[in-house]
Amino acid sequence: MYFEIGKKEYISPGTIGGKIKRIREHLGLSQKQLGLRCGFSEATADVRIRQYESNKKVPRETALKKLCSALEIEEHALFDADLLPNNAMYHALFDIEDFHGLHPVQINGRYYLEFSGPTVISSRDIDLYEYHDFLKSWITKRNEYLSGPEDSEDTKYEKRKKYDLWRYEYPMNGFVN
Repeated sequence: MYFEIGKKEYISPGTIGGKIKRIREHLGLSQKQLGLRCGFSEATADVRIRQYESNKKVPRETALKKLCSALEIEEHALFDADLLPNNAMYHALFDIEDFHGLHPVQINGRYYLEFSGPTVISSRDIDLYEYHDFLKSWITKRNEYLSGPEDSEDTKYEKRKKYDLWRYEYPMNGFVN
């Protein structure tokens, strides 16, 4: 999704383009360097990446695979999950409920999300602990990279960068034990 905030262009971070740009910047690559890593010609490498990052063009399957390989990330990491509008987020959660058993629960007056129960996939039932390893990995890494009030801006940025890269590489980087 593309927005204009004031006079500045804004690309939603959940779009394919927003993700490509953030990962490329985290890796310290220029648009041209990434384009060359993808095998694009010297003359068009930066132009193609700029078009993808601005969401002017959506990479086709072959280009998407090249981008993921060049960025060393899991292919699903570039899924267009622009959940910036609340309604989009609500419907994404409904889809996760249908396919992976995610649903809200209330405990002591607070609301949480839990994986368990029936799905639309062959009426499959999700076991309460089926996503345990994934959630354990996620919370371990999130806590490891969570910034503290004593952290400098540079440290906060570096921690966020490492956390983002861990998420984009997951599950290629394996589970945390």
